[in-house]
Amino acid sequence: MRPSGDKYLMEDFFYAGGLRALLFSLKDLLDLTARTVNGRTLGENIEGARVWNPDVILPRDKPLKKSGGIVMLRGSSRPTAR
Repeated sequence: MRPSGDKYLMEDFFYAGGLRALLFSLKDLLDLTARTVNGRTLGENIEGARVWNPDVILPRDKPLKKSGGIVMLRGSSRPTAR
């Protein structure tokens, strides 16, 4: 997997701060009071996270591309799990 185009690998994403750092950079868009599987809130889990390499985990004001490549479906449009 390449998290930031053709230049970086998932190992680079890990060393740049990983998922905790990514979620921390998106924290104003997330419900930080939501409980996670470890019993703590999302806010507690990402507290103190840091992006160590902003070339791998880009700031939101400097996206890699203008539009995203992931689509989320909800409701009746989403295929049901079998």
